[in-house]
Amino acid sequence: MKDGIKTKLILLSPVITTMFSWCANRFLLTLLSLAAVFFCISICSSCRRHENLWLFVLVGISTIPANIEISIYACGYFSYLWGENLVLRIIYFPLAYTILLCIEEIILGIIGRFIWRNQDPLFDGE
Repeated sequence: MKDGIKTKLILLSPVITTMFSWCANRFLLTLLSLAAVFFCISICSSCRRHENLWLFVLVGISTIPANIEISIYACGYFSYLWGENLVLRIIYFPLAYTILLCIEEIILGIIGRFIWRNQDPLFDGE
């Protein structure tokens, strides 16, 4: 198997695991997907020296199903704040999703920086 095809399959494994978690409605598979993201980044040669960038991209993609489920739960849990107003529910769902995604990206970015300390700068001014 060519190295390019193998790399693409390795990078798609967290996304495939996430799709299984979405279909099976299992939150544990989402945690397995996060572990697969770290594993894929550590063994993939195209990710070398740019691990934080790849972590940002892959975590953003692979946590979509879990973030949707958690945002739906959070909107239902805090629905007493706005009552039965449908417009506020529609507004708060993307807000909850975005806040959750930002928190995940920041925490996993810090963990990624602790794991892979030496990285090439993404921009010339770094």
